[in-house]
Amino acid sequence: MEQEILNKIKNDYLKLKEEREKLSKLSVELDELMQKEDVIRYLSVLEELENIDRDLQSKTDKDLINKAYSRNSSSNKKTNEIYLCLGTFISSTESDIEHGSNDIRVRYDDPRAEYRTYIDIENEFNCVNISIKDCSQFEKMHKIIYPKNFLFAMQEYYKIREEFITNSVLYSQESAIAKIMTKHS
Repeated sequence: MEQEILNKIKNDYLKLKEEREKLSKLSVELDELMQKEDVIRYLSVLEELENIDRDLQSKTDKDLINKAYSRNSSSNKKTNEIYLCLGTFISSTESDIEHGSNDIRVRYDDPRAEYRTYIDIENEFNCVNISIKDCSQFEKMHKIIYPKNFLFAMQEYYKIREEFITNSVLYSQESAIAKIMTKHS
């Protein structure tokens, strides 16, 4: 992903984390003020609380990173080109050009296979169908992760993406790439 996008995600994450901490502190302070006569301060804090997403208090750091990612992911055009293989398919009898819901999933090495589908772990809208004859070249040019179970590839995709984004934000993209590729190779 572009460094600018990663920086936006990191900054957004840090802001969300600060808001969560501020919310926690303000909640404690509000409880103390409710037992005192200091109504003016109580009303001031109450007003501040209304401007902060109270749901943040119960969120984990991973939740905050995912929220920051979802706010910024649509502008993510440049990625590290790490793809998860979603499966190998043969076309159904329908006359479709694109991968259809009726296409038949086959074993990775099935001689009848016509194409494989790959999805970018940083951008779920970057999903490509590659003809079997071009797969070898595609797999040489990109980092490819093969799911443990192709039937649950999309579930694994979301876990891998979350892990990658979290590690990118908390550590670095290079570290995230190394961890993902080591763990899933």
